[in-house]
Parts: sequence; C-alpha cells; structure tokens
Amino acid sequence: MTPPNPPPECRWETGPAGAVLRLAGDWRTERGVPDPAATLAEAGWTSGGTVIVQADRIAAWDTALSGFLAGFIEEVEKQGGRVELRGLPDGVSRLLALARAVPEAEPPPAPPALTPWRWLADKAQAAWTAVVDVLAFLGELTIGLGRLLRGRARTRAA
Repeated sequence: MTPPNPPPECRWETGPAGAVLRLAGDWRTERGVPDPAATLAEAGWTSGGTVIVQADRIAAWDTALSGFLAGFIEEVEKQGGRVELRGLPDGVSRLLALARAVPEAEPPPAPPALTPWRWLADKAQAAWTAVVDVLAFLGELTIGLGRLLRGRARTRAA
C-alpha cells in the first residue's frame, strides 16, 4: 500500500527577489485548501512588490489548487502587487489562463424611473386585464350552469 500524500502546505520564505510562497502536498478538494486572504495575511506581506509562488513539490491536485491560486492572485493584485508562478503543473497553468480570460460580467442597466403617467397607464392596464378575466370566468360559469340545468353537462370520469 502506498502512503497517503501529505496535506496541502503553504510555507513562506524570504528570497532575494522578495516573498516566496512554497506549495507542497496534496491539493485536492477533499483534503481542503487554505483561504487565500488568510495565507497572504499570515506572511505579513505589504502592498506592492512581487510574490513568487513556487509549486514544484505538489504531489496531487485538482481544481482546488487553481481556485486557491486564482483567489491568491486576486488578493495580491488588490493590494497593488503581482504574482510570479513557478513550477506549476501544465494543467493548472491552463486553468488559470482560462479563468483570467473570462471578462467580468457587467450588471444590467437599471430600469428607467416610472413617470406618474406611465405608473397610471400600468395600473389601468392591470385593472382592465383583471376585469376581462372576471368577465370570461362569469361567462364560462353561466354556460356551464345552463348545461347543468338542461342535463347536458360534461364531466370527467373519476
């Protein structure tokens, strides 16, 4: 039996080029992954500069790793820094490229404000529709009662 992979590990180091985050272990969803914002706060990293992510010791991974890295990159960029990725598996690089290629969806424009005349027209139309529906119901009810009284009513079999 092969020994299980170690859990996901994030270890901060200081290198000549700045902060280095070393990733190792099993980065699969069922093992759980750290919070990107908490990982950044743990290092005490200040805004600006470059964070190098060294990921050459990852034993196993799935989309949890790309999700963590996407969130981590977003947190660093919010604080005015940039991330340099090294040693990533090929699939992770492609997933990150796809995630960053999708533009943010713009919210739909707000509907225009209703003028008093438009509000009145909407209410009148709704009232007229309700009157037509009631009259249609009363007409069908009258026809049904007439058939019932003449003995020609059609009913469904139970």
